[in-house]
Amino acid sequence: MAEDFVERYTNVPLAGFNYHGLVKYTDRVPPYYLNTRVYSCILIQNDLPFRWRGRYNEDTDLSLRVLKDGYCTILFNAFLAGKVTTMRMNGGNTDILYKDDGRRLMAEALAELHPMLPR
Repeated sequence: MAEDFVERYTNVPLAGFNYHGLVKYTDRVPPYYLNTRVYSCILIQNDLPFRWRGRYNEDTDLSLRVLKDGYCTILFNAFLAGKVTTMRMNGGNTDILYKDDGRRLMAEALAELHPMLPR
């Protein structure tokens, strides 16, 4: 259903599902958010001119490049991914990326890829 919805548009090369842990049954949320980050569980248009890059936050970087290039993103709340949110359990990148000052390094790497424009 999500693919059918996204395929209606020519300007949405990136869409995905919000995390189950971030949308509670008691929350009043719209069925989707437009033009925001898309993490982990992603529908990607095959001919998208962007590729994964960097060591950290590859999904955030991809979302930002898509938006900066004038495309739209859709983050579904009507359909959710049953992924445990970051740093809630051991394993994966916990011991490598998230220890010590890892979160700061990740943020700095992202800021380097997407510097703010002067005001």
